[in-house]
Amino acid sequence: MASSKTLILRLDDAGSCSAANEAIAEALRFGLARSVGVMAPGPAFKEAAAMLREFPTATVGLHATLNAEWTEVRWGPVAGAENVPSLVEPDGTLTPTPMVLHERGFSLDEVRAELESQLQACQKEGLSLSYLDEHMGFGWLAGVEGVLGDLAARHGLAFRPRYGHLRLEATDEPLRDRLLRALGHAPEGTYLVVLHPAFDSPETRRFWHPGLKDGQIARERDEEAKLLLDERFRDGLAELGVTLGRYGDDPSTLEPAGR
Repeated sequence: MASSKTLILRLDDAGSCSAANEAIAEALRFGLARSVGVMAPGPAFKEAAAMLREFPTATVGLHATLNAEWTEVRWGPVAGAENVPSLVEPDGTLTPTPMVLHERGFSLDEVRAELESQLQACQKEGLSLSYLDEHMGFGWLAGVEGVLGDLAARHGLAFRPRYGHLRLEATDEPLRDRLLRALGHAPEGTYLVVLHPAFDSPETRRFWHPGLKDGQIARERDEEAKLLLDERFRDGLAELGVTLGRYGDDPSTLEPAGR
């Protein structure tokens, strides 16, 4: 019998660095996560695509990207900076945040061109895409939601499926314990948890911007990577009778968490 609670673990930022690709590959082998969003502008995109081709049963999405938020690690548009000048900084990399685009203005035609280029890059690498989501949630920018919706509709991609969100207590406990407790207290339904797994490494220690503590992102992403490889987490899900799902999939395809 299907569980009354379903958990969807969506892994974002494949292609952002090798440490992320490695963590995502191990998570897919372990089996709790089945949905991965890939960043076509990311510096390790081709490596991510090659890795994902090794997991044909994984659900892969375009993690549409219009921003490059880190101070040291930068990436530029797939379409080429000269073709989308309103989306880039003087050095040709994407702007740090959606707010920058909001404040200075941008071209919707250029947004459309860049997102199409990202999708085509994924297809060229042999990836079969199932869904579309947004890096840094830029869909609130004026007119952009319509561009995203049109892109998803034309390519048959799931876009913004409605799932519940778990409220995690702000404690020093391991993420595993806080997630399991939140699931235990949650009413029946389907819940989405978005993670950005990456092993702590020199690469991820370069993921910073003003306002963050030294090594903060590396530590947080390493904890998320380890959660996805934690037998106690898997056992806890099974004890709660939680069903695991895929982002955008029909609930009838879901499998018990203990398998």
